[in-house]
Amino acid sequence: MKESHVLSLLRVCICLLSLIAFSLAAQGQAQAGVSLTNPSHDWQILHGTLSIQMKAQGAPPGEYTVSAYIGDEQEEQNDQVAAGGFTTDGNGNWGPGEVATWNTTNRSDATVWFCVNYIRLGVDPWPTTIGPFKVTIANTYPAWEPPDINGNGIQCSGITAPSDYSIYPSLTSSFEIGCTCAEATDSDHRYAPSGNPHDTYSSDTLTYYWTCSGGLSWKNGVNTGRNVTLVCPANYYGNVVVTCTVYDAHNTSGENGSRDDDRVFYLHLTVFKVSITDCDAEWLPEGGETQGNTVSFTAWTTPTVTTDIKFTLSSVSTEPGYCLNAGSQTDSDYDLKFIAGDNSGFTIGDGGLTATKYGVTWAVVTVRCYDYGAYGLIKAESVGTYAGAISGTTKIPKDTNSNDIADAWDGDNGAATDDNETDPVGDSNHPGDGFSRYEEYRGFGRLGSYERGDPQKKDIYLRDVDDLGWGYFGVLGLNQNKINASEWDHWTTRVVNFNHESHHAMDQHAVWTVDGGWDSQVYGTCLDKLPDAPEVTIYCDTLENDFPDQYQAALDKTVAHELGHAVNLYDHAYPPTCSCVMDDPICVNPVQHTFCQTHTQGWFLR
Repeated sequence: MKESHVLSLLRVCICLLSLIAFSLAAQGQAQAGVSLTNPSHDWQILHGTLSIQMKAQGAPPGEYTVSAYIGDEQEEQNDQVAAGGFTTDGNGNWGPGEVATWNTTNRSDATVWFCVNYIRLGVDPWPTTIGPFKVTIANTYPAWEPPDINGNGIQCSGITAPSDYSIYPSLTSSFEIGCTCAEATDSDHRYAPSGNPHDTYSSDTLTYYWTCSGGLSWKNGVNTGRNVTLVCPANYYGNVVVTCTVYDAHNTSGENGSRDDDRVFYLHLTVFKVSITDCDAEWLPEGGETQGNTVSFTAWTTPTVTTDIKFTLSSVSTEPGYCLNAGSQTDSDYDLKFIAGDNSGFTIGDGGLTATKYGVTWAVVTVRCYDYGAYGLIKAESVGTYAGAISGTTKIPKDTNSNDIADAWDGDNGAATDDNETDPVGDSNHPGDGFSRYEEYRGFGRLGSYERGDPQKKDIYLRDVDDLGWGYFGVLGLNQNKINASEWDHWTTRVVNFNHESHHAMDQHAVWTVDGGWDSQVYGTCLDKLPDAPEVTIYCDTLENDFPDQYQAALDKTVAHELGHAVNLYDHAYPPTCSCVMDDPICVNPVQHTFCQTHTQGWFLR
């Protein structure tokens, strides 16, 4: 019996020791695997709510139950349980990886101690305690509630006008944009030291301060207040950011401090311009009986904005015909136009002077030309919703010296009305040939074909009805041009540059030569002189009768002699030298075929 009692007691002791060892091991394992995620000492609450989180980090598997206690002395346990303030994740059991949180809304100044008891169900024989930890609750000044908690920060709906991302056209003069911020309120809450319950400042003083990017400014320098005016300078374009900062004024009387709840609101604006390309530098206008050539222009918005783009032609020439002596004299239509066939997707208006394309960021338009001297201006602008952005005007053709003559023409080196050629010289007191620089540029019809003139060399025009030719007249060195019956205005007036409206120097005439057949007394006659309307008659039958062996030479000498009279030369002094075309008689062996120096320097056309 004694031995059996001893054995029984020994067995009990071993069991107790095993249980104690097991419990200690379990306790060590559990305690070692649990931590608080908050700082472990001296938590300070400034905004009325304390949250302490505990997480079973790396704890052994199993289900735990946990309870928390607070007290006003350093005790491991206290009868004051954080009832209702303790929560766990999931189903209420605090397991591995789960978080338990304790909250307090104590608004008084206090120091309390916090401890946690936990036990792993079915494993630990008794609870394990963590803590106590010291918790300081400080709600006195300046313990303000944080902004936007419980609606007590600055309350404002922001900038109400204009709308965010508004679009404006760039203008040639400055313009104003009114900006408005909604009225803001700021009811700051500060906990009273007594904790019952808190003070509310419902009339905080707020200020509004505006800024903007880019080259814009504020009207009269005023950029404070709810309503301000933004000034956009002339020809400005770009993206603009406007800010309105609402400030809680610091240490305003009666507020006893400020939490400084500043809020910033943003407004985005776009001011765009419309640009247009220059005319092709190599382009020369061309005309014709129906139509000539074309030239294209591109317009675009900067910054990129979708709008309606309208092209407009202005100051367009309306020269009659399509050059100086071809086409209808009564034609007064525009020499440059938009036509639908060249511009798909455009709306053509104003008799072909406008072309509009809708809902685009850029557009290419084609201008149709109807005259060799056509000129005008083109511009592009925004119309419709964002009307008002206008490009600079571009000259058609490219014309840097503003003489209505294309820079691409070789003779563009003077004023449009210049008529001062000195090649060949002739009478130096009478430069020019009766055609202005612009008229030379616009050009002439010559026996059914078209050619531009030469502003550096004198021109003479001949209506050679009977194909008598120029004879020896060419030795004077003028540009000799023949025309047909449709290339002067009328046989009675004989004006060559009859299709004119602008940059006209004078009416210049063609010389009319005809075969008069027989005359018993003279070989040729010239009625009138340039710049009037000379009429030359050559009596070919008489020449052929008197000079049967030298008829062609006699004809050439006689034609040159009468054309000399047409350009204001007189007969050579008597007696004849038989060396000058202007000798009155026809000499033979050889027939006179040149002009003497006196006559070479004496002729003129105007």
